[in-house]
Amino acid sequence: MFLEILELRHQYQEGLALLKREHPTAAAQGRQACCRSAVCCWRRPGELHPDDVPRIAAHLGLTPQELFRRWLVVDKINGRLVVLPRRVHQQELAGHYVPLRETYSLASPCVFLVPQEQNACRIHEVKPYGCRNFECWSDAWKTKTKPVWSVDALQALGWDAREEDQEPEV
Repeated sequence: MFLEILELRHQYQEGLALLKREHPTAAAQGRQACCRSAVCCWRRPGELHPDDVPRIAAHLGLTPQELFRRWLVVDKINGRLVVLPRRVHQQELAGHYVPLRETYSLASPCVFLVPQEQNACRIHEVKPYGCRNFECWSDAWKTKTKPVWSVDALQALGWDAREEDQEPEV
């Protein structure tokens, strides 16, 4: 498993470097504001804080549970459960835990990115915590408090509390 993780991270870093070459970020351009390169939307969709779910759901005319089942996934970062928008190609994973190979996937961007509209975000007005606080031109985001999700809060949205390596109960 350890070697698999190293290989996935290596492939991810190579893909990310290519994206950054093709679409220079604000940091690469020496800017202090978003330049809509969309690299962040490809890198990793922004984490949601529990307070984000009802706001985004209302914006889309959905219940929090419908938002979770259609557009969100669960993952782990440094042992912490996180909720993220799914990537475009992860439709079948919506409402579920993301397998390791998908954690490091660059096969598609955040499901809310609209590249045809100059990398606009479909939920920009109510963007999640991770998107509001990520600034590619600064390292300040690394020290900010991260959202905390409990298993109970996730189950209230409809999560089955199974992680990738757990077998379904029979």
